[in-house]
Amino acid sequence: MGALAHTLNKWMGFGRGDVNNDNVIDMMDIIYTSNYVAGGAGPIPFEYLGDVDLSGGTDAVDVGMIADFYFGNGGCFGGEG
Repeated sequence: MGALAHTLNKWMGFGRGDVNNDNVIDMMDIIYTSNYVAGGAGPIPFEYLGDVDLSGGTDAVDVGMIADFYFGNGGCFGGEG
């Protein structure tokens, strides 16, 4: 899938959890989201991609959910899948 297709999917609300925009959910997304919660740069390209629990904001719960997903203990985010 091309870069434009990935961006369009994220614009439509898919791709939550991929906060560093590398098209995979991995340890870097956990670190990036943790840094954002602590005051760092926001998710790329859309800030709502960090709000995996659909609470209206990105917080420590979202960091935990991304970590659970990455380590195989969680399901899809925000009604996806």
